[in-house]
Amino acid sequence: MRVRGLSPILSTMILLSAALIAGLLLYTYFTNTMKGMTSAPNIAIVQASYYPSVDLLYLKVRNYGGAPIDVNGSSVKIVAGKTSCTCTVTCTGQAMLRPYQSITFEIYPTQGNGTVSIPGCTVSCTNGAACADALVQGSGYAIYNYVYAGGEQSTQPVSITLG
Repeated sequence: MRVRGLSPILSTMILLSAALIAGLLLYTYFTNTMKGMTSAPNIAIVQASYYPSVDLLYLKVRNYGGAPIDVNGSSVKIVAGKTSCTCTVTCTGQAMLRPYQSITFEIYPTQGNGTVSIPGCTVSCTNGAACADALVQGSGYAIYNYVYAGGEQSTQPVSITLG
């Protein structure tokens, strides 16, 4: 008894169809992933320097992503040694960090206040004097906290250099 297999043309068509479907699935996955990555904020602290002679902590924060964030209510956490302090941003109007833009913070930890490069925004710090004393010792880092999509997000910790 002779057993017959699939015709070579039919098997080639099945393989080509499977390859086409796999390619479409990969393309869809890749494009959806890229859309998700470019439609979310990607916030990073670009520069963090403390100048003890004038009691100034200078931070530059940049949005590398594709969505804006609200700066009002965001905060900068400073950790130096065993001491930490939080500096909260308060704005009188709408204050957005838009895609591919930067903002700068000038924080005076000992005084417990500062400014942001967005008009109408100020910074107030808790435990700032203790942070300033610890920053003079050298090892400190900063984290920027913000709210996006209903949850609090944080940047990667960045080392604060002495200026």
